[in-house]
Amino acid sequence: MKTFRHLFSLGLLILLVLELAAPAQPAANPASASGPEDLIRILTDLNLSAGEEVNDAVVLFGRGTTEGTVHRNFFSLGSDVEINGPVNRDLTILFGKVKLGPKAEVGGHAAFIGCEVERSPEAKFKRTPKELFTAAQFPQLHWATEYLGQGALRLRPLPPGVPWVWAVTAMLALVYLLMQMLFPAPVEASVSALQTRPVTALFSGLVVSIIVAPVCVLLVATGVGVLLLPLVLVAFVGALLLGKTAALRFVGHQLGRQVKLNVLEHAVLALVVGGGLVTLLYMVPVLGAFVWGGLTLLGLGSTVVAGVQHLGKESEAAAALEPQPAVDTANAAGEATLPRVGFWRRFVATLLDAVLIGATAGVLSKGLLLLPAWFLYHLIMWRWKGTTIGGIVFGLKLMREDGRPVTLAVALVRSLASLFSLIALGLGFFWAGWSRDKRAWHDRIAGTIIVQMPRGMSLV
Repeated sequence: MKTFRHLFSLGLLILLVLELAAPAQPAANPASASGPEDLIRILTDLNLSAGEEVNDAVVLFGRGTTEGTVHRNFFSLGSDVEINGPVNRDLTILFGKVKLGPKAEVGGHAAFIGCEVERSPEAKFKRTPKELFTAAQFPQLHWATEYLGQGALRLRPLPPGVPWVWAVTAMLALVYLLMQMLFPAPVEASVSALQTRPVTALFSGLVVSIIVAPVCVLLVATGVGVLLLPLVLVAFVGALLLGKTAALRFVGHQLGRQVKLNVLEHAVLALVVGGGLVTLLYMVPVLGAFVWGGLTLLGLGSTVVAGVQHLGKESEAAAALEPQPAVDTANAAGEATLPRVGFWRRFVATLLDAVLIGATAGVLSKGLLLLPAWFLYHLIMWRWKGTTIGGIVFGLKLMREDGRPVTLAVALVRSLASLFSLIALGLGFFWAGWSRDKRAWHDRIAGTIIVQMPRGMSLV
């Protein structure tokens, strides 16, 4: 257990940060203050020259060089460290490169975890240093620890000093170019979705990224669904690549409009310039992770939105070919003016649906198909009757804002968006009771309303 006690040096870091964050107390006599201070560096370099002294030294995600004296502990996380001076107590290095010079001397415990260690024969240790998952012990894991220290722990997807990451980046760039050349129409539709509905795209990407893992687990649990699992994974990866291509193009287009370069309206050139700019941002700690996550969700969501819009256009085109009664438009406009329904009536109707679907799924599949059955039930009922069984009992009808019936595309968007309302601690559902227009978050995303039908009017 002594080997792992060095990890508790991280607690020292927390205490030191809290101490720094606390309001400073003015000293009664500054001239009487004496003794070395602590030295903490986060995302910057730590330099301690020969002859200088500090109490504790901490460096996070930077570079640390010390030739002076550290009277207590030295802690490093995700940093390149060079020590050529005494550390009187413990030395703990997590994920980074370590170089111990001939004047290095550790008076307490020394631990190197996930590090690449270069040690001079003259370096002195009071106790035998402990090395875990170092490059010398596991050379096959060197690529992973190197990326972890220089990339993941610094919250940047593309660490400049890791060669294999550049090879992966070049391969992905080629994939994005091929996506643009082979599937120009879907990419163009996704870019258009980003330009017209960026918020919807972001929410859709978030929802899909959350539900893909549970869906895969459910497919595996059902047994027969294992046959569909490869198709689901291929579709998800394809949507990711297509969406990322669209997101990079979108960045290039926006940059061209800001600097008034019309040449960046060209698809391939916008993709190249947008990809280059994003690559530079990926190398910045913290900011790189936010850019990567945001673009990934936007890209994935843009593909979903574009696909739903395409389904909606096909559904409307098919409906246009069918003869419609002349009174349908007037009836739809009239129904759209009916009183809207808030939270509690929706909740009771949904509770009734949950009892029916839960009992059915529990009998047929012991609850394994509950989530897929719930979504499929709402898609069918909304498209067929514009309501559910619970809605029929309480006289609730779902329709679009202009009174037109709900299409399959609208029902799909509303179903996915309802997950976003749920994961936000259910606030999206309560919004139907708080807002003046009595619309939940998923209603706003899908462009729908729920109205109270007059008594005596059948929804069956």
